[in-house]
Amino acid sequence: MKFSKFSLETVSELLVYLADHEKFNSLSKLQSFNKSDVTQLFRELADNINEQAKKHPVLSRDAISQKELTDNTHKVIGNLSPQEENILFKSFRIS
Repeated sequence: MKFSKFSLETVSELLVYLADHEKFNSLSKLQSFNKSDVTQLFRELADNINEQAKKHPVLSRDAISQKELTDNTHKVIGNLSPQEENILFKSFRIS
């Protein structure tokens, strides 16, 4: 799943915010939904979007220009073992 303007994390946070803060007054006209149902639905959507976000890296290592990294960043990465480097990049969702 992709959104043209926002990251998956942003969309997920927005859904949780709406679930927590929106009154959903227009639901009074519907017989099949109530606030509790919509809140639960929004939270489930947010959880599913978060799961998708975890599966897909934001950037590839090739997409990061060496010029974008500071000298200190290069020094730190240079001192890491290959396994530590992978863990670091994965924590920033870079593959």
